[in-house]
Amino acid sequence: ARAAHLADLPVAEVVIGDLEDLEQAARDRQAELIVTNSHGAEIAKRLGCALLRAGYPIYDQYGAPSRVWTGYAGTRQTVFDLANLLAAQYREIPPYRSVFWRGTHRDAERPKETPC
Repeated sequence: ARAAHLADLPVAEVVIGDLEDLEQAARDRQAELIVTNSHGAEIAKRLGCALLRAGYPIYDQYGAPSRVWTGYAGTRQTVFDLANLLAAQYREIPPYRSVFWRGTHRDAERPKETPC
């Protein structure tokens, strides 16, 4: 809901809307990551971007209600979660392939390509 104190926030833009508005803005701005509850999973899939689940409800991950978001520990964990999400999305460093696999049936195995 619109409120007068939103104008005082130290951000460039505040958008009041729903998940449809989020999806449109993420598509227009070519978002690589969205942060929303579990209802955003389909949006992330359609856009081909990473999803950090936050808020309520989170019904598709075990232990989500007990996750710590505040303080040093919560911030540190969030940074790790974001790094892992983006690393999974953009695998720039190829997985290590042992020299002992050369010439074996395992040599033909290749990691799956990510859609992004």
